[in-house]
Amino acid sequence: MCSGKENRSRLTIAKSAYEAPKGRTPLRFVTEWDEFQKLDYAKIFAGMQKPAFIFDGRNITDQAK
Repeated sequence: MCSGKENRSRLTIAKSAYEAPKGRTPLRFVTEWDEFQKLDYAKIFAGMQKPAFIFDGRNITDQAK
Protein backbone atom coordinates (compact mmCIF):
# COMPACT_ATOMS: atom_id res chain seq x y z
CA MET A 1 0.00 0.00 0.00
CA CYS A 2 1.34 3.43 -0.93
CA SER A 3 1.44 6.37 1.43
CA GLY A 4 -0.19 9.69 0.55
CA LYS A 5 3.25 11.13 -0.24
CA GLU A 6 4.05 8.24 -2.60
CA ASN A 7 0.70 8.63 -4.35
CA ARG A 8 1.25 12.38 -4.83
CA SER A 9 4.67 11.72 -6.37
CA ARG A 10 2.96 9.58 -9.03
CA LEU A 11 0.27 12.14 -9.80
CA THR A 12 0.48 14.40 -12.83
CA ILE A 13 -1.96 17.26 -13.25
CA ALA A 14 -2.82 18.12 -16.84
CA LYS A 15 -4.18 21.44 -18.06
CA SER A 16 -6.84 19.78 -20.22
CA ALA A 17 -8.48 16.47 -21.05
CA TYR A 18 -6.63 16.55 -24.38
CA GLU A 19 -3.21 17.04 -22.79
CA ALA A 20 -3.58 14.31 -20.15
CA PRO A 21 -3.45 11.21 -22.41
CA LYS A 22 -0.71 12.46 -24.80
CA GLY A 23 1.96 9.80 -25.16
CA ARG A 24 0.13 7.49 -22.80
CA THR A 25 -1.86 4.27 -23.05
CA PRO A 26 -4.41 3.09 -21.93
CA LEU A 27 -7.07 5.65 -21.09
CA ARG A 28 -9.77 4.63 -18.59
CA PHE A 29 -13.08 6.32 -17.81
CA VAL A 30 -14.56 5.86 -14.37
CA THR A 31 -16.89 8.85 -14.33
CA GLU A 32 -20.12 9.91 -16.02
CA TRP A 33 -19.48 13.64 -15.94
CA ASP A 34 -21.02 15.48 -18.91
CA GLU A 35 -17.74 17.15 -19.87
CA PHE A 36 -16.25 13.77 -20.80
CA GLN A 37 -19.16 12.92 -23.10
CA LYS A 38 -18.40 15.90 -25.35
CA LEU A 39 -14.68 15.33 -26.02
CA ASP A 40 -13.19 14.57 -29.44
CA TYR A 41 -11.95 11.04 -28.81
CA ALA A 42 -10.45 10.70 -32.29
CA LYS A 43 -8.18 13.64 -31.41
CA ILE A 44 -7.32 12.10 -28.04
CA PHE A 45 -6.61 8.69 -29.60
CA ALA A 46 -4.36 10.27 -32.25
CA GLY A 47 -2.13 11.74 -29.54
CA MET A 48 -1.82 8.55 -27.52
CA GLN A 49 1.11 6.15 -27.59
CA LYS A 50 0.30 3.18 -29.85
CA PRO A 51 -1.05 0.63 -29.46
CA ALA A 52 -3.63 2.77 -27.68
CA PHE A 53 -6.70 1.61 -25.83
CA ILE A 54 -9.65 3.51 -24.42
CA PHE A 55 -11.66 1.66 -21.78
CA ASP A 56 -15.05 3.19 -21.15
CA GLY A 57 -16.39 1.77 -17.92
CA ARG A 58 -19.35 4.17 -17.89
CA ASN A 59 -20.48 3.83 -21.53
CA ILE A 60 -20.16 7.58 -22.19
CA THR A 61 -18.37 7.43 -25.55
CA ASP A 62 -19.76 6.72 -29.01
CA GLN A 63 -18.34 3.24 -29.58
CA ALA A 64 -18.82 3.43 -33.36
CA LYS A 65 -16.43 6.39 -33.57
